[in-house]
Formats: sequence, C-alpha cells, structure tokens
Amino acid sequence: MIGGDWWNEGQAVTGAVRLANGSRWDSAWIQLLEVYEYREVGVFYFAEEVHSLTFPSPWLKQCPTVYEVSRAKDRARVAESFESYEESFARELEHFHDCVVNGTECRTPPEQARLDMDVLTRMFLKAGSGR
Repeated sequence: MIGGDWWNEGQAVTGAVRLANGSRWDSAWIQLLEVYEYREVGVFYFAEEVHSLTFPSPWLKQCPTVYEVSRAKDRARVAESFESYEESFARELEHFHDCVVNGTECRTPPEQARLDMDVLTRMFLKAGSGR
C-alpha cells in the first residue's frame, strides 16, 4: 500500500498500491448518488500502447461496453474502439449461477474476493489515518 485519501464524508476514496511485479495500481471510487450514473473504467498503460475498458451501469440499458486501444504508428496516434451491447453484468450473474448449480469452477474464487476486500479496507484505513 502506497497511500490513499478520502473526501465527501467517505463517499469517495482513492488509493495507490505497489504490486508484487513492481507495477503500480491507482484507483478511485466515487459515489455520486445525485447524478444517477455509474461506470467502471480500467486503463492499462504500456510503453507502446494504452488499453481501456469501460463498463456502463447495469441499470442503463442500451449502453455499450467500450474497449479502446491507442498506439503510435508512423509518428501519429492510431486509436481503435470496439463496442459491445452484450450485457457484461448479466454474463457475470449467469457464470455465478452456473458455478452454484453445476459446480463450474468460479473465475473469481473466494480467496481473491478476500484479498480484494483486504486491499480496499487497507486503502480506506490508510486514507483515514491522515485525518
């Protein structure tokens, strides 16, 4: 854990984590209840490319999941964007149902969930330690 911060009476928190391979993970969780909007965005930065994946709110129908890639080519920026209207949250629930009913191995085992909760808890506590 590198550090964290929170504001808006705990409705928003940011954190930075140094991963085992030396990479850094920066994240922000911001709850804006009055906007009625939700999205989840993951961005991966590499020396030659940037990849981003944006998931829309599961409650907003007809909003696509968007995958974007940008890279340099011939001294110019080249960007590609792909959209899918296949509901990612529905697929997640279908997979969970398959795990429970048919014993399919879960892509995200409980051990990973415990690790995720531990990291998020440490992030929030680290943010609050400066208050």
